[in-house]
Amino acid sequence: MDDVFDAIVIGAAISGSMTAISLTRAGWRVALIEKRAPNNSKACGCCLSPRVAPILESAGLMKDVQRLSAGRVRRVRIHVSGRPPIETPLITPSTRTQPIAGWLVPRAQFDDALRQRAQHAGVRLVSARAKLVLKNSGMQTVQLRRSSENNHAGATKIIRSPLVIGADGLGSAVARAAGLNRQPSRSLFPVKPRQKYGFSFDIAPADPAALLPQTIEMFVSSAGYLGVVQQANTMLHVGALVQRRAHSLRDPFSFVAQLAQQHPALRQALGESPFRERAIDFHAAGPMPWRPRHVATNRVALVGDAAGYVEPFTGEGMAWALESADLLAQVCAAATPGAWNAATAARYENLWRRRIAGRQRICKSLSFAIARPAALSVLVRIANIASPLPNALSRRVAQA
Repeated sequence: MDDVFDAIVIGAAISGSMTAISLTRAGWRVALIEKRAPNNSKACGCCLSPRVAPILESAGLMKDVQRLSAGRVRRVRIHVSGRPPIETPLITPSTRTQPIAGWLVPRAQFDDALRQRAQHAGVRLVSARAKLVLKNSGMQTVQLRRSSENNHAGATKIIRSPLVIGADGLGSAVARAAGLNRQPSRSLFPVKPRQKYGFSFDIAPADPAALLPQTIEMFVSSAGYLGVVQQANTMLHVGALVQRRAHSLRDPFSFVAQLAQQHPALRQALGESPFRERAIDFHAAGPMPWRPRHVATNRVALVGDAAGYVEPFTGEGMAWALESADLLAQVCAAATPGAWNAATAARYENLWRRRIAGRQRICKSLSFAIARPAALSVLVRIANIASPLPNALSRRVAQA
């Protein structure tokens, strides 16, 4: 393997693989580093927003999405205890009032498909742990340590590049190595955001007819919220977010049981607890929100969750991953391969803040309302009288 690349990408999930594919097609020599084994899933709602269809089409990935899809998603229903749910179709600004559909895509299979596409595009995919030795400028160094067959540390390899791209998720090691993680506030009265954790799992339904097909069902409480969507094989995929201070953080399935008691539709769909013994492919992630001070410098760039992540709602994480990779590729494609500096970093930072940070603020506002059932109950009452409200909510959801 050559020692020098135009870019080194750390993390081969959605944003990392997509970035590597796009840069390679633009003429950059790219190394893609991933420590996880293939077919390794993660906590995710698995909902892919329809607004990223143009990115998937241009990258030649739409056939992979259609092949892997475990179902379509056409509407959202938000359930508040004791009130009729808000039901609204997915609508984007480009379609105005015409409902469209997203996809339900299993993360492990989608990540693996993207890695394979990256290899076919000419990306150098390396299975190893990475350690960064960053300099103020010039060539950056990444130390790679492969695992040997008996799981003991193997040989170390050193590769270099003017640009290291962090696609390594929440709490990004690339961001921390570059000093981009936020420092504690020096204020006398610092306001700390409420930390939250997410988890996901699959479960066989007790009553498949209890929930609407092709629908993201959101159930809310003061401790967090939970989304359920039915897959084509009738299995339910469940994704949830809980506040760190909630007792349910110590036992995520107690949170599921709590919501099932509050919402008859959820209880009918899931059946009676215990859920732990019936859950399949459980994963957790957090804490969130995560927001570095910058998403790019003259030596690193961040994409996907590493660039910033707020509370998930209806599949925004996968959309932000693809969109941030696309934005970085646009900047790099306009430059000579390997020509990364403060000016190109500033262009990417500006694009990211215009295109993604705004959507994250919208999502954060929606999550703020959803996490407060009393306030949301008022919105539900209004929605039952004023039908345009659900469509307005849907446009906000689709844009986020």
